Amino acid sequence: MLVSRAAETQRFILGANNSAPDQKCPTMIIAPSGKVLFEVVSPYTAMVNSKLNLLDVSNSVLDQARMDVISFSR
Repeated sequence: MLVSRAAETQRFILGANNSAPDQKCPTMIIAPSGKVLFEVVSPYTAMVNSKLNLLDVSNSVLDQARMDVISFSR
């Protein structure tokens, strides 16, 4: 679900989970395109490091919002 959420919102998704052996969702860094930049599937503690290019972020979803229903302040 995180991959589709990143692509849908055109935002980076950073998902951190515990290192329990029975975890169902890995720790992930996902680009706005939906590309998985890092994924840790391990019962052990681990760290990832990534540089995020914020120029990849798009406002196309927010720009389509109905301003008569909700408003954003930037």
